[in-house]
This record gives sequence, C-alpha cells and structure tokens, in this order.
Amino acid sequence: VQGYVLTLAAPLLAHLQAQLGQALGTLTVAESYPVGADGDYLEGLFGALQREYVGHQPARDMLMHSLLSVIVVWLGRQVQQRRQSEQRPQRAREYLNGYLQLVETHYREHVKVEDLAHQLGISVSHLNGTCRELAGQPALQIMHERQLLEAKRLLTYTSMTIYEMSEALGFSDPTNFTRLFRRRVGISPKAFRDRLKAEPRG
Repeated sequence: VQGYVLTLAAPLLAHLQAQLGQALGTLTVAESYPVGADGDYLEGLFGALQREYVGHQPARDMLMHSLLSVIVVWLGRQVQQRRQSEQRPQRAREYLNGYLQLVETHYREHVKVEDLAHQLGISVSHLNGTCRELAGQPALQIMHERQLLEAKRLLTYTSMTIYEMSEALGFSDPTNFTRLFRRRVGISPKAFRDRLKAEPRG
C-alpha cells in the first residue's frame, strides 16, 4: 500500500466532529471511500500537510489545522453521500408502493399519472424513473395493467357489455378501451370473451 497514514489525537477528532456534525461517527469502524476525480486534489492536501508537519514555518499549527479541516470536510461529504445512496433504494420502494396503492384506489377513475405523482410529492419523471427501475415499466403502463386485469375479470365473470365495462373503468369512449385492450392483450375484448366461452369447462 502506498499513501499516507494520518493519526489524530482524540480531543482534536472530537473538536472536528463537533464542527462537522455526526458524519464522522463512521470513523469508529474501518471504512474506505474511493477518491475518484479528487485523487490529485487529496494528494496535494496530504502532501502539504506532511510538509508542514516536518517543517517549522510560522503559523505552522494554524495551517495544519486548516489543511486537516479541508480533508475532514471531504471525508464528511463522502459519508453523507454514501448514506444518501443507501437510503435511496428504500425511499424509491416507498414511492412505488405508494403509487401502487393509489393505482388500486383510482384505476376506475382514469386519473392522470401527473395527479398521482403530485399526491406522492414527486415529479412525473421521478415517478416514471422509479417505476422503470423497480417494476420494469413506466407509471402509465402500471395503471393500464391494473385496468386490463379488471377488464379480464369482468369479461370472465360478468355479462357486462363492452360499453358498460369501459365506462366502469373510467374510459370516456369504448373505442379507446378496446384499442388499449387489443394493443396490450393482442386480441379484442369480444374475442377474449369468445375464447373463454370456447374453452372446455373444468
């Protein structure tokens, strides 16, 4: 391993932690943070700190504390970013679950995805990104899938007409309902029902 080892006295570390907040609590366990594009920047900070440590220039302690503060701030930001990245999947899952609950409540009302995203407190693009990441499809498609599931149930277990069915699912025009059903299922609602009738019972 090639690099620097920096040892801090406990009172100094406590002082820096009080200034930065609780982020430095992670220094109680072994951890690593990739420097990425900051490699040269950190190399310069540690190099300057080492030069001040072995030298005896005026205001040496002041400059060493300043350099150390910059390094500690960089470390604290890495800790915060990691915590945020760890929290993001859980927050995304909560948004998806919230959206699925809203879909279950409103899928018969033909409500806009924008309105549901607003209820969740996020943008449509954020909602779509979350749905694609966790459910593999955009928000509107999730809504359509729920409507089609209900349509298949109605076609199977009721004698409702296509017009009645489209109205019950919030479609203003039966043609739009039939077009969506054909595009997603591959056949028309009538053909779907006829196929069910033709299948042997039992």
